Amino acid sequence: MSHLKNLVINGGNSLIGKKLAEIEEHKTNVIKIVRTNSDLNENTNNLFFANAIDSDEIKETILKIQEKYQTIDQYVHLIGSIVLKPLHSQTKEEWLQTIDLNLNSIFYALKFILPIMIKQKKGQIVLVSSVAAQIGLMNHESISAAKGGVESLTRSLAITYSNYGIRVNCVSPSLTDTKMAKFLTQNEIAVKSTVSLNAIKRIGIPEDIAHAISFLLNDNSSFITGHVLNVDGGLTKIRTPPKI
Repeated sequence: MSHLKNLVINGGNSLIGKKLAEIEEHKTNVIKIVRTNSDLNENTNNLFFANAIDSDEIKETILKIQEKYQTIDQYVHLIGSIVLKPLHSQTKEEWLQTIDLNLNSIFYALKFILPIMIKQKKGQIVLVSSVAAQIGLMNHESISAAKGGVESLTRSLAITYSNYGIRVNCVSPSLTDTKMAKFLTQNEIAVKSTVSLNAIKRIGIPEDIAHAISFLLNDNSSFITGHVLNVDGGLTKIRTPPKI
């Protein structure tokens, strides 16, 4: 019987994390890192608690996972936030928190994930960006700065660790119907505005993003690294014709 790969999902209680776990549960041993357990039906055997922007907590949690499971074959980082404010009206604390959640949290985790994968001489890592990193969107200054860093980091990590059999890729969604984006997805004007720019006339759903991540984790994508996969209904690459 073949050994199931150990998949660690940081942000495992997000809607995308839950959908990814459903997709992968029969193919991998799914291990979730969460801040709190909001689901009373959650199986706590593979559940670990940590604040993603507390580097000491993350270190301790990753070392506990390694001690229990020996290997970490795959890692998915689903930590992030959405801040829509023009730069001049943001506080210093809001700016720094956005960078900390969306970019620095990757450093806090990979600082301890990567040595495990280096020792194994194999691993798959998937990060999550945003279309705001690739196109100019109004009031997205802090999130575009953070996610631009995520995409650049993806490419650098991919080449630095390629000799260790580690692949690093990134998924870049547009507006998706998640808990974090609820303040937008429940706004009819915001949804209509986004849909009008998409070639595929809807917003994303968690399954869209989860299936894209699953593909990048799969051995069928073994020749792909350093890639940013846009899951955005065509928003970043296709210009819909104006209504006349």
